[in-house]
Amino acid sequence: MELGANQIEVGEQYILIEEPFYGAIVTILIDESGKSPNWVGWIVRVDENLAGMEQPIGKEITVGWNKEYKHYCPAKFYALEVKSPPIESLVTKKNSIRSEA
Repeated sequence: MELGANQIEVGEQYILIEEPFYGAIVTILIDESGKSPNWVGWIVRVDENLAGMEQPIGKEITVGWNKEYKHYCPAKFYALEVKSPPIESLVTKKNSIRSEA
């Protein structure tokens, strides 16, 4: 589910999708909301490109929108969640269970 502007925190990582084709994992560096009337925005650092993002890793970019005209902005933030452990840790755990048996 898309996050609201009030759910985005400085220092946290999120998935940024610029619909329909671009995606990246970003870290929020600076909250620039209120910098101008109706502006909601952040300076983010690109940590990983997911789909078509042309910004290099480590690049800092500004992302945001005018509250009044959000429907014109393709940028959406999503929580970065890992729902299961990496496969490597599952293999390690499995091997350790076998060695105990």
